[in-house]
Amino acid sequence: MIAQTLTFLTIVTYGAPQTHQFSKPVAIFWLLRLNRTAMVAMIAGTAAFISGGSVADSLLMALSGWCLAVGGFSLDFFADRDLDMKGPKARMRHNPIADGSLAPSAGLAFSITFIIASFVLTLLIAPRALIPWGIILSIIICLALHLLEHPLARAISLGLLQALYMLMGGTVGTLSPGIVIIAVMFFFAMFGGRGMTDIRDFPQDEETRVMTLPRRYGIKRTAYFTGTCLFISYALSLAAYFTGI
Repeated sequence: MIAQTLTFLTIVTYGAPQTHQFSKPVAIFWLLRLNRTAMVAMIAGTAAFISGGSVADSLLMALSGWCLAVGGFSLDFFADRDLDMKGPKARMRHNPIADGSLAPSAGLAFSITFIIASFVLTLLIAPRALIPWGIILSIIICLALHLLEHPLARAISLGLLQALYMLMGGTVGTLSPGIVIIAVMFFFAMFGGRGMTDIRDFPQDEETRVMTLPRRYGIKRTAYFTGTCLFISYALSLAAYFTGI
């Protein structure tokens, strides 16, 4: 009876004990977010190669872009650890820092390590690529600090990130008009893609305090907005093709 009373008081005071979903190796692997960071590596590496960079430099730029993306996504996990501990996001997001599988300090150290690795690689390969690299890092930090919580600001930031990764890779060689057009294409693709994701997650987001595009502007307007952005993206992809570069 005494033990049960103490357990009850502990739960009331500190909350229910967390259930760890991951072992530490799996938690670290989860922070890599390979389903998303691999795309960034391909964007940065391909841009470096078509700009005239060597195979070695292109592969290193792909690695640099990947490291920066890993640092950004894992920093997002660290920043959102409190939000991801309850509600629908806890079931969908699977944040290893939020559920206690990995200590917050370890998660932050993980992020900083990958960001530093990306900085060193970029400095060695193409110092001028540090300009888009710095803007990317600024956006990552602003997202982590929840300074871009307006749904349009978040959609714009996601589009800018993909465009900047393209420009970051393109600075290895010659930044041609074709690369710039593709960068703008990625901006509109991700801008519209955010609307598609928000529409998909609308039932879950209704239970949270997160303001999304459908909650702000309605599903119908968001659908029109998404379709327009994706149409522009498609037109730009054709425009890049017809440059012949």
